[in-house]
Amino acid sequence: MDYYLGDMRKDMPAQDGRSRAVSTDVADTIEGLMPSLMDIFAGSDEVVRFEPVGPEDEPAAQQETDYVNHVFMQQNPGFMILYSFIKDALLSPPGCLGRSGSASRRPLPSERQVIGGNSQMYRIREVDGQDEDVADTLAELHQLTFFDRARVPAFDQGHWWLAFDGAEPVAFAGLVSSTHVDNAGYFCRVGVLRQHCGRCLQLRLMRALETRARRNGWHSIVSDTTDNIASANNFIRAGYRLYEPEAPWAWPHTLYWRKTMG
Repeated sequence: MDYYLGDMRKDMPAQDGRSRAVSTDVADTIEGLMPSLMDIFAGSDEVVRFEPVGPEDEPAAQQETDYVNHVFMQQNPGFMILYSFIKDALLSPPGCLGRSGSASRRPLPSERQVIGGNSQMYRIREVDGQDEDVADTLAELHQLTFFDRARVPAFDQGHWWLAFDGAEPVAFAGLVSSTHVDNAGYFCRVGVLRQHCGRCLQLRLMRALETRARRNGWHSIVSDTTDNIASANNFIRAGYRLYEPEAPWAWPHTLYWRKTMG
């Protein structure tokens, strides 16, 4: 850990009058390995898959796969659990995972609907952010989902979507041209009302954004998350990959995401 932090005072104390600069090779190596290792374990839609023994087992195996991935990535901070476990293994082997709680709880009917991806009751529609009524709706949803934690974006720029539960708008998302990456869109904002969280709305909005990005001829979509485990998990599920931009534009601990448009 001392080497990772660049603290060599115990093993190689600096001589008087000599430079005290330390090369952080250990930290650089570990941080360089983390994105590729995270991609292996958390870079697909499924962290774990149950394989059927025979044809009669296929429905049960699929249900088990959906449920375990839902519990690990949605009901728990699966991304950060894996991140901490892998980094611990690199820093001070072995890396360990722990479990606590009761195994007796069964999923509620509403949770089983979410696991199966049953979100047909929602309608996703691209809207015109330059329309005054639409902009007011987007601003209201932004306030209800972000409160005062983020500035209100310019809704008259880029592309915007609303998700409706019947006639009620319950979620929104925005995509603008990236100012940091050439020929790319920037997934700038997504918000879902709390009572509608956990129903795959962010994933459905992301698919709509990707369709628009392909129509625009963009090579990729980029975005970032900071201390937002749920969104990080959704980026992984949607096929986004961690990457290091040439010129990072956010906080030192921000995670950067990219998906190439096929």
